[in-house]
Amino acid sequence: MKQPAHKGKPLPKRLQKVIHLTHPNLTGIWLDSGDVMRLLHCSKRTLQTLRNCGLPYYDVHQRLYLYKLDEI
Repeated sequence: MKQPAHKGKPLPKRLQKVIHLTHPNLTGIWLDSGDVMRLLHCSKRTLQTLRNCGLPYYDVHQRLYLYKLDEI
């Protein structure tokens, strides 16, 4: 299968700080929900279902979910 051309985008410094404080060993390319929906060609509700079924994600703050590209 061909690798997607989408590589994600760097997190804002504020979020990098939050992630580092809560998970200091987490590095790599991070995607937000919009990136994952575009990558998987799915809706917001489908993404919620995928999270409920075991798609790994990190709840950074309230409704801000981040996903590691390696885990998708």
